Amino acid sequence: MLSAEELQLMADEFEELCGAYSFFPEFPDGLPSKRRYELMREYLDESCQHWPGGWRTNFTFCDYEPKNCPFGTEYCHCKDFPQD
Repeated sequence: MLSAEELQLMADEFEELCGAYSFFPEFPDGLPSKRRYELMREYLDESCQHWPGGWRTNFTFCDYEPKNCPFGTEYCHCKDFPQD
């Protein structure tokens, strides 16, 4: 089990590692480090293309369905969008 400080460090370092390969995870403000770390770990199973030379790849984890939000209802940033 990781402490809160260790989780913060792991999440921050994981994001930095992703950035070194031009992958930039997007999280809502205030999302706990534990959830950020879990989402990035889960994303490792996804297939993606690395584009050397500065191509930036952002990933959001979200499919814009509030009922299935990976961030939970407290941090869902699309729950207030008009729904079709």
